Amino acid sequence: WDWKEISSNPALTLGMLREFPDKWWDWWEMSSNPSLTMGMLRVFPRKWGKWWDWKEMSRNPALTLGMLLEFPDKWWDWISISGNPALTLAMLRIFPGKDWCWGRISSNPSLTDEILREFPGKDWNWKNMFHDNSTLTLEMLLMHSDEGLYWEKISSNFALTLGMLRAFPDKDWCWLSISKNPSLTLAMLRA
Repeated sequence: WDWKEISSNPALTLGMLREFPDKWWDWWEMSSNPSLTMGMLRVFPRKWGKWWDWKEMSRNPALTLGMLLEFPDKWWDWISISGNPALTLAMLRIFPGKDWCWGRISSNPSLTDEILREFPGKDWNWKNMFHDNSTLTLEMLLMHSDEGLYWEKISSNFALTLGMLRAFPDKDWCWLSISKNPSLTLAMLRA
């Protein structure tokens, strides 16, 4: 068996690790595996003198607040967590003194209006905001329309609605992007 490949396989389970604890698992690969669980971290905190790769784990979409809380002294990469789609408002609240990258959070698909309201004075990158954010709402655009948003990028957002287009008729929409956007509707074409 190729244990390195199994280490990166999304079908990896804690049961497999327990059944074969002495195989040549690749801990870096497991650190980035989307099937990573808290159980794996607890049962195998260190193996063969090798550590989990906490920087790689910081990028892993399987990252949870529980992992950060249970292992707060590990070498988390807060800049990578800033761009991780697993980022939550709770993480930002519980770890306010960490080295957050607000520019990366600005383009994080998990960015919510609640995060923007709770942290208004941060160094947001308004140009990159909302273009790839599935939580985009008309309310978010109404609240922040004067912040220098990049409307061409917002034009390709899958959450784009007719209401958004109607609310901002004078913005620099990219009609080519809207034409390719899967959210295009007959009502948009008629408007």
